[in-house]
Amino acid sequence: MDKLKVLNRNQLKYIAMLLMLCDHIGLAFFEPGTTIWYVLRYVLGRSAFPIFCVLFVEGIYYTKRPFVHLRDCLIFALLSEVPFDMVSFGKYFDLHDQNVMFTWFLGLLVCLITRKFLDACMVDSDISETFGGLAAFAVCLVFCIVAYVCRVDYTSIGICAMFLIFLVGYRTKFECSYALLGIIVAFIDGLCSVTIWTFPAVLLLCLYDNKRYVKTSTLQKYSFYLFYPFHLFVIGLLAMYVF
Repeated sequence: MDKLKVLNRNQLKYIAMLLMLCDHIGLAFFEPGTTIWYVLRYVLGRSAFPIFCVLFVEGIYYTKRPFVHLRDCLIFALLSEVPFDMVSFGKYFDLHDQNVMFTWFLGLLVCLITRKFLDACMVDSDISETFGGLAAFAVCLVFCIVAYVCRVDYTSIGICAMFLIFLVGYRTKFECSYALLGIIVAFIDGLCSVTIWTFPAVLLLCLYDNKRYVKTSTLQKYSFYLFYPFHLFVIGLLAMYVF
């Protein structure tokens, strides 16, 4: 099976970015219910979400500067809101829904708080593992409510998926099958959205070599953060003023 793991983190991230681009093109330029809309948004685009969920949680587990990731998510969530509204609603500002960067921000925050509880259980024998687990689930529930009320993209689906990925990853030190992590997200999203098109992401995660070191530049590191608002802004302008 190791011979099949041919994708490093950057390659998998860029594939997910391409799938996300397909999703947003379908959203902006094609009528809902048409074949091309369905192919772009579901057959292709739906696989981006599970991949990003796994990569974001993996990153917050390994990083030595978790609050930098939180800061970056929040900054780019704010920068992406106008482009997101342009694509989603055809206007510059709308509070009906918020972009997925807010979902990542809330989900990563849940993961960090959960880690604090679980680490405390490991260090302090007076704190039972059951108590730590219940406290972590309570935090997840609170943030699911926040995500629902704030109407962030994927609402509580994204928060639950990231939380469960982190629990499995924490217990196994991310030495588990990444296909399993993908299945967690694909099942939750697929069940809530009534679609099977989240599961192709699992096949891509089977090809992910998480042990392969990849040196990245600052530009590569922030490529997704930059790509997200930029491509939404371009698509939004085209949809509002050209097509």
